[in-house]
Amino acid sequence: MIRETQMFFENLVKEDRSLLEMVSADYTFMNERLADHYGIEGIIGNEFQRVTYKDETRRGLLGHGSVLMLTSMSNRTSPVLRGKWVMEVILGSPPPPPPPDVPALEATEGSEDGRFLTTR
Repeated sequence: MIRETQMFFENLVKEDRSLLEMVSADYTFMNERLADHYGIEGIIGNEFQRVTYKDETRRGLLGHGSVLMLTSMSNRTSPVLRGKWVMEVILGSPPPPPPPDVPALEATEGSEDGRFLTTR
């Protein structure tokens, strides 16, 4: 997953692409193993290659597995952490601290089989 992101940045620089592609690119770089992980068919071999997405499910840097892993908890996703990362790393403008009167969120308890309740 890290190689995908490295090659993506190398391509942006090498081809003098717009920085807007960091969030809007309809392509990435993957090998067969990563394509299987993402559920993308037709990629064969260990060599990374440029792949154009057929839908809008994943776009730009925020669709890369390396970024999704970096900006989540070990057992769940975290849109708040991801947003904070985007503000700090991509936009260069860290968010302000939360107001002092905002309580911490309570931990979500898992079900009997260990799964967590999620809403989509």
